[in-house]
Amino acid sequence: MKILKVKCLAPTRLDNYLMQQYPALNPGRLNKALRENKIKLNGKKQPLSTRVMAGDEIKLFILDEVLDAGLRFLPEKCDYRRVVETVRAYHRAHPAEADFRACREMIAREFSDEEYPGGYHIVPNAGICILAMLYGKGELGRSIEISVMCGYDTDCNASNIGTILGVLGGLGGVPERYRRPINDLVTLSSVSGYLNLVDLSDKAKELGALSCRMYGGALPEDIVCPKPGELRMDFPFPGSTHGLELSDKAEHALRIVPGKAHSGVYCAELMTDGKRARPVDLSFKAMLTRPDLHEERYDPVFAAKVNPGQRVGVWMKSEQTAPAAVTVTPFVRRAMTGERVNMPAAVLSEGEWTEIVFTVPELGGDAVHDVGWTVETKPDADPWVMGRVYVDEITVTGAMDYAVNFSLQREEFSQLTPFAFNDCAGKREGDAMRLTAEALPYMTGAQAFTGNYYLRDTAVTASVTVESGESALMLLRGQGTRRYYALGFSAPGECAVLRYEDGKVTKLAAAPFVRQPGREYALRAEAKGKVLTLFVNGTPVLEASDSRYAYGMPGLGLTAAGETLWRAPHISGEC
Repeated sequence: MKILKVKCLAPTRLDNYLMQQYPALNPGRLNKALRENKIKLNGKKQPLSTRVMAGDEIKLFILDEVLDAGLRFLPEKCDYRRVVETVRAYHRAHPAEADFRACREMIAREFSDEEYPGGYHIVPNAGICILAMLYGKGELGRSIEISVMCGYDTDCNASNIGTILGVLGGLGGVPERYRRPINDLVTLSSVSGYLNLVDLSDKAKELGALSCRMYGGALPEDIVCPKPGELRMDFPFPGSTHGLELSDKAEHALRIVPGKAHSGVYCAELMTDGKRARPVDLSFKAMLTRPDLHEERYDPVFAAKVNPGQRVGVWMKSEQTAPAAVTVTPFVRRAMTGERVNMPAAVLSEGEWTEIVFTVPELGGDAVHDVGWTVETKPDADPWVMGRVYVDEITVTGAMDYAVNFSLQREEFSQLTPFAFNDCAGKREGDAMRLTAEALPYMTGAQAFTGNYYLRDTAVTASVTVESGESALMLLRGQGTRRYYALGFSAPGECAVLRYEDGKVTKLAAAPFVRQPGREYALRAEAKGKVLTLFVNGTPVLEASDSRYAYGMPGLGLTAAGETLWRAPHISGEC
């Protein structure tokens, strides 16, 4: 279902307006859609000659046109085309919503497990997706519900349907009952802990900018994309929340409103119950840990999106219905200990935007779990009425400089916070991490990544003891498990600067180095522009120049099977 808000000022025929919006539509298709009750104007079926004006709402079910467009990319004879056409034909013959169960049984017969064996029901899944969208009449919520009731790969089918119908229907086509619990946040499971916590509003801006680069055009002036690796929460769309949470929802409320923003169109509005003016925390998650999760099937791990050394800013404005002082105390909360660290408080000036800025302090090797502000309103007299504080342009910028104290970290999902492992395993041993890799036939290297995915100029230091095998590596500018730089002990009697690229390992620089068995060494790896430098015990031993990777995650690793003991990693850098 596509929902259109008419913006034209002059009265325009309904059919002409739709053909302006969708050039692929013609009078014949529009008349057919109207007969099939697929066009509604302000909730009612209206003749195509009806005049529309600004403010009118059009609901248009155009799924058939979308399916036709998709089929143009499929060969005439292939299983995907066959299942799509079979389901569409069945729906034309049995269009009632209650018929979806019979259609599902038809798919099970015609595209059976015997014909399509294996653990993943790719072709039947495609049929279920088409079934759900057709019988759900393009309404996102109902289509997802039908797909889940049909079984097979319910998570994949629901997400594919949601993607298609979300694009067709836009924000207005996503029911509030889905949007509210999500609160603008989704989690992923990948080797990049930084990318595993996704702000949907930020991702929408990123995809919009990508589309403009690919197909031409420009983003609206009020849509500002942050620099990669930095955060900007400026509430760009209706309902954008950026994952903001309140510690108290009984006496306070948070909503997104237009017309009050410091910049752009929307901002957050914090409302306080004037009868009980108690402090409230407004915060967002910088990372997640296992206790934060409701679903653990895909073993997600996380790296903080806010780190010591960075600048956190927010704009706030107080509008009280009676005289009152509003004090804002910024804070960060440690991820492992849960300890809250308060920053200097600020007092808001009534009716004026105030920028509140602080630098995230060093946390003794712990990570930032959440960032927030305690808002406290003290009225001059009773009784006091409702008050409001507007919040806009939350930003996290600048260089980071922080340590990882392994004695504070937790083992989660066979990982060790805040690292994500590939072809290796990490265990905590006091203040150290034991990193182990076993021999695998396909392995070209083992990685333990952490930190910001978009770090450019970066330095990683740590102490390491090689207990078995011959390698101990520091990783820079990792862009996944197959693209990164590795600096350190690479082979017997050698240290090197290596570039890993899709299974190929290139030795950019190498030098002899006699490593003493059982001895602990202090390693430091730096990336500055094109220059990569390796230090051992404070002495530069290797330098190489390469421009293949401009940014990426830091980490620790091995070239092959082995066991290493790492202590006191320290990461600094800027995006």
